[in-house]
Amino acid sequence: MHSVDEVPFNDDIKLRDWLYAQYAKKDKLLANYYQNGEFEPDEPGERIVFSWTRIVGHWAFWLTSFLIQCKIYYLVLRFIFSFLMSI
Repeated sequence: MHSVDEVPFNDDIKLRDWLYAQYAKKDKLLANYYQNGEFEPDEPGERIVFSWTRIVGHWAFWLTSFLIQCKIYYLVLRFIFSFLMSI
């Protein structure tokens, strides 16, 4: 992440050069990732592991939310359709 203060928004040429430098850094990181399987060598990092109960819980929440929304949409559309048919 970059601070807003370090981005030269007032000068188009400097902004262009800054963006090109950022893309060059990105390309270097991607090349290293494709070659070695990591973005930066010896970069400290940790793998985030979620428990299966948490994954299943999230999945169940979103599935239930989706089904409730489908039921609400069905009821609303049925009401609108029955109203239009009664006219």
